[in-house]
Amino acid sequence: MCDLLAGALAGGGTNRPETQVSDTIINSMLSIIIEPAALTNAAGWKAEADALCDWVKSSPARAGSTQ
Repeated sequence: MCDLLAGALAGGGTNRPETQVSDTIINSMLSIIIEPAALTNAAGWKAEADALCDWVKSSPARAGSTQ
């Protein structure tokens, strides 16, 4: 997704062998800046982020894993 947005949309080219030139530096950047307060309240955003983190951390370890 990053390659598509920064490469194709910003004009630097995507990371395909056909677009790679050894003596050329291509530095494309696409920034998407979001102001959370414009979308939701801080308490609601924090509660949702905390709930997602808790859910991810609650995942059981893979069978045979030591961590």
